[in-house]
Amino acid sequence: MDADIENVLSEGEQTALGLAGFLTEVEFDESKSAVVLDDPVSSLDAGRRSRVARRLTELAQSRQVIVFTHEATFANALNKAARDLGVDVAERAILRQGERPGLTADKHPWSVKDIPARINHLETEIARLKKERGQLDSDEYTRRAQEWGGRLSQAWERAVNLDVVNELVDRGTNEVRPRMFKMLVGITEQDDNDYQSGYAKASEWAPRHDQAPETNFIAPEPDELEAELVRFKEWVRRIKGYKK
Repeated sequence: MDADIENVLSEGEQTALGLAGFLTEVEFDESKSAVVLDDPVSSLDAGRRSRVARRLTELAQSRQVIVFTHEATFANALNKAARDLGVDVAERAILRQGERPGLTADKHPWSVKDIPARINHLETEIARLKKERGQLDSDEYTRRAQEWGGRLSQAWERAVNLDVVNELVDRGTNEVRPRMFKMLVGITEQDDNDYQSGYAKASEWAPRHDQAPETNFIAPEPDELEAELVRFKEWVRRIKGYKK
């Protein structure tokens, strides 16, 4: 029976098929010139995004690969594949400033950063805060400490999403991964206590909560902030270990 391809394959399947054909042609191209892809996956292709990310990263081992995407999960998948394969990544973001579109930055915005990138950002900011502590008045220091606490709170939330929830259920496809159920067995009471305490403390510092005058809120010092970051890093390390 004759049928148009769009009546047989879903949009995601058509995208995957087209990408497979393109990559086949690239394999026979001996010029090793750069490859540019504009949004190679969509939310409909969520089940394939990790495989696509790894394949593009493998291609980047032999030539430059430039990927434009508006999908944060795919950007994270590319970064993970690059770390696994030891491929260098140059991050760029295209931003809008007021009415001016098309501005570029040499790093991804916070909302797109994965856990290692968020940890690196928090470490950089705490080092800067330590260095400048003596020159900041109380209001400015409180603002920056609260902003840092808010970022740490968001990092806790992202870690649960990426390293626990997404390991069990791909929210793009609702695919359940029974083999990853084993990681839940590894989670200990200490893990739960560290999460509850660390997330509660970071959220308490976050600027989204108004500090009532009667609480006499005093911004935490850099050493206390750093201790909470160490707690978070250790928690992430343990949780990742349960996947093996």
